[in-house]
Amino acid sequence: MIDDSFDLADLGFPGEGTLQSALDRCTREITANPGDAEVHLLMASIHSGMGKATQACVWLKQTISMDEWFREVALGDPAFDPMREQKCFRDLVE
Repeated sequence: MIDDSFDLADLGFPGEGTLQSALDRCTREITANPGDAEVHLLMASIHSGMGKATQACVWLKQTISMDEWFREVALGDPAFDPMREQKCFRDLVE
């Protein structure tokens, strides 16, 4: 589970600087909690917001392999709107 001090407001996607900060924080969280599917989903969300669909799909695939429930989460999560039409995303959620 994500450390309570992890501020999800960092993931508001207002600009690249904030996304990079969130990515850096998630990278530390992954190191501390490598089996946490929520952190993997956050990594996928951040990469999606940065326009890095391929990397986002890699993280999302890992997330779904940890818990199939996250397939449904990704379908409705607006963080993935920038990549909904990408083949890799459709292949993972359909």
